[in-house]
Amino acid sequence: MRLRYHLSNPLYRNSLYLISNSTILALTGFVFWTVAARLYPVDSVGLASAAISAMGVLALVATLGLDFALLRFLPGSGEQATDFVNSCLTVTGLLSLVLSLVFIAGVGVWSPALLQIREHPIFLAAFALFVLATTLVNFTRQTFVANRRADLALLQGMIFGVLRFAPLILMASGFTVFLLLCVTGWQD
Repeated sequence: MRLRYHLSNPLYRNSLYLISNSTILALTGFVFWTVAARLYPVDSVGLASAAISAMGVLALVATLGLDFALLRFLPGSGEQATDFVNSCLTVTGLLSLVLSLVFIAGVGVWSPALLQIREHPIFLAAFALFVLATTLVNFTRQTFVANRRADLALLQGMIFGVLRFAPLILMASGFTVFLLLCVTGWQD
């Protein structure tokens, strides 16, 4: 009876969704890095971890705190909600691309181990696109929360939790050889 009351209350229900989302992301992240550490050399896992951390920091800076502005102002924005969200997404998206390019340009200064990102156009583009995607996914999650639809944030987290294993599967299945051939410019 008491559980039914709590689940009928939007505050408690959305809180439960957000807690579940954090739990799922933490568990899938733990499993991801455990599998990666077993399948790949230590230096590769370390470089991937550093690159992903850099992407996360750049995505965080690119939001400019507008994700928290969404939480505060979106519920009361009425008809201007779509314009508000679109403006925030545009600003943060463009800034994330600029920041990723600045990071890549100066990677020799602040993270020489990640110079590989700058050495090939595929890695450079992938880094910039992943920073953009991380920024927009995080921003979208906050939009769901601001609209009191944390269930959609949970769904987004579940989808991401499953999709994060795709690179491990692709790399373990020989896709690495294909990428190496592309990077080295292998021809017939």
